[in-house]
Amino acid sequence: MVFSRKREIIEGITMGGEWVARERKAYVFLNNNFIPYPFENGIYVLPPEDRARYGLSLIKALIDYRDVKPANFKEWILRTFGEEVAKDYLIPYNEKIWKRPLDKISADWVYIPGRLPLPSLEDIVKSVAGIPT
Repeated sequence: MVFSRKREIIEGITMGGEWVARERKAYVFLNNNFIPYPFENGIYVLPPEDRARYGLSLIKALIDYRDVKPANFKEWILRTFGEEVAKDYLIPYNEKIWKRPLDKISADWVYIPGRLPLPSLEDIVKSVAGIPT
């Protein structure tokens, strides 16, 4: 399995052989709900009170931390997605994946274009309103 958006990379790996492209469909399972990935765009499937809680968390982070450079990956998660999304989803998930304290991981790699999806205010507001994005 190869994850790349660059055709020349895929062709180099397959050495001109056949390959099958698939559209990614991923979900986050949280509180007995399958939430379409990325999480911030998929919260429209949640009950209104959860949409509001996560939406406020995301919007508050966008406003409060837009000009603050985080010291580590954990701070980046908190400052990009807010307390609620961080504690319920991103911190536990990333601790499981990375198998190390997130405050010991640099945040520098998250700024590589296309590496991680980032929430836009427009998508957050639509998702909180129950509109798929």
